[in-house]
Amino acid sequence: MQNIIIKTRKLSKKYNEFYAIKDFSFELKQGEICGIIGKNGAGKSTFFKSLSGQIFPSSGEMEIFNKTGKEILEARKRIGFMIEAPEFFGDFTAEQNLEYFRIQKGIPEKI
Repeated sequence: MQNIIIKTRKLSKKYNEFYAIKDFSFELKQGEICGIIGKNGAGKSTFFKSLSGQIFPSSGEMEIFNKTGKEILEARKRIGFMIEAPEFFGDFTAEQNLEYFRIQKGIPEKI
């Protein structure tokens, strides 16, 4: 059985009367690769901002590494986000960029 890394159930984010995300259920298992595709305004960035803790959902449930509530804060340290404005160093390789950001986040060794 694969571990579930990210799971949402009926996740919604509402701004006044507008839903940026409505009843979004999603599951990503360890080892899976997934792309989120949609038009501008479809809710992709809102979903990732909710996962990263930059904004909070209006309703629904979210789990990261099987953690919820206050425990999700610690789980978020295991994942990285670059939403809307990539910040990679162009003269670094992908591995060098990841190593740099690992050190910046204070992660003591490669996982």
